[in-house]
Amino acid sequence: MNESGTIARLKKISSAVHQNFGSVKVKKILLAVFLALWWVSVVLASGGLHSSRRNNWGAIAYSKSSGRIGYSYDYATEAQAINSAVERCGVRDCQAVVWFVNGCGALAKGDKGYGWAIGASRSEAEGKALAECRKRGGGCRIVQWACTSR
Repeated sequence: MNESGTIARLKKISSAVHQNFGSVKVKKILLAVFLALWWVSVVLASGGLHSSRRNNWGAIAYSKSSGRIGYSYDYATEAQAINSAVERCGVRDCQAVVWFVNGCGALAKGDKGYGWAIGASRSEAEGKALAECRKRGGGCRIVQWACTSR
């Protein structure tokens, strides 16, 4: 609803309130309730109170042929984080194996394979990555982790 529509609606409500509820106290209460509801709808429509906070993205890339790893964190978009991790890996067959937003990612490597995971904390991501790696064999250890600042 635009501003002139809102003002017209307020006047209409005010007129109805005046006709039906002569009390100034009732008018003030109803106006306060209406303004509070209008404010909540504006906040929700704009994405919430923290809409200006951006997400921070990170990624980990891995090369199966060389074992090289690249990682990134605190990028504004998923694509930027992935591209940065792949570039930092520095070899042709590098691929992003895990990407995350406002959290952590980890890569574990073992004797027969690797595993990766995300989590709200470094320890959670590492634990999950180790568990995934162990499904493919033993000798698993964390070879890379990264966390965003959010």
